[in-house]
Amino acid sequence: RRRAGSGPVALRARAPFMSPPAPVVFRPEAGFVKPPDTELRASNNLDYRQVSRVNSLGFLDREPPSPERAAASCHLTILRDSFIEAREVPITSKVRVRLEELAAAERPDLDLTTSAFGLRDTGQVQQLAFFDAYARPLEPKAVVLALVLNDLRNNSSLLRGIRHGWDPERLPQTSARRGPDGAFSLLPPDAGYAESALDPDAAALPAKTPAPLLVLLRRAVRFAYLYRWLRAKRGALFRYDAARSTPSCSVATRRRAPGTCSGGSRSRNWRRWWRRRWTRRPSRCASSGGAPTRPAR
Repeated sequence: RRRAGSGPVALRARAPFMSPPAPVVFRPEAGFVKPPDTELRASNNLDYRQVSRVNSLGFLDREPPSPERAAASCHLTILRDSFIEAREVPITSKVRVRLEELAAAERPDLDLTTSAFGLRDTGQVQQLAFFDAYARPLEPKAVVLALVLNDLRNNSSLLRGIRHGWDPERLPQTSARRGPDGAFSLLPPDAGYAESALDPDAAALPAKTPAPLLVLLRRAVRFAYLYRWLRAKRGALFRYDAARSTPSCSVATRRRAPGTCSGGSRSRNWRRWWRRRWTRRPSRCASSGGAPTRPAR
């Protein structure tokens, strides 16, 4: 009992918080941003636990320079999603701060200043609102705007509405709509997005009563530190085992030729790791003088 009770106590002492929620607030000019001048805690329950300060504009960054300071320097603005938000690392280690340090060491005559506006789950359409509201008054000399695959989903008002249960015509962030003539127009953030939330027909079906075990697991995920850590550890170990067992097997290859992949399903990979980890290894010195034998699996 003492050993069983010491696990959660030691974990709480080592991890003061685990995967806390990341709240957002609505601003008419930009949509969702972080609550300004607050402390944000981020963790994946395994590798990092980071506490950062949100600036007055609602982003995980330093306070941007004044318009006079930005006009007198070579100012660079970076717009991006979670890659620039980077809540996993301290602000002093983020790319814009490191870029200023490198420029000051190698090109002091450049007088480089930076500002970044990054928020997870956003695309270029939403980031244009960040630029108009917060970056345009700084009149940056250069703007970095990156594009990756998931931005195509975030830029689609239809996909965003389906994903979050919002009306595609009334989204809480800037969206784009294509008119009858084929031209695109931007729709500003709608403060009444919650009133026009989608009400699918499936909501009329009788709700299923969750099983008692499922209720217990949900409560454990919410309150039990040790269970949340074990759950995150299991997911990380499965990803490692699957990547090691199928180093060059893509999803398309598995669908076209399932027999060419040496991996397996999620459950088989997990059971394989569990047996390798906890099954007692055979003794190197067999008492009978013969070759050692592995225990039956």
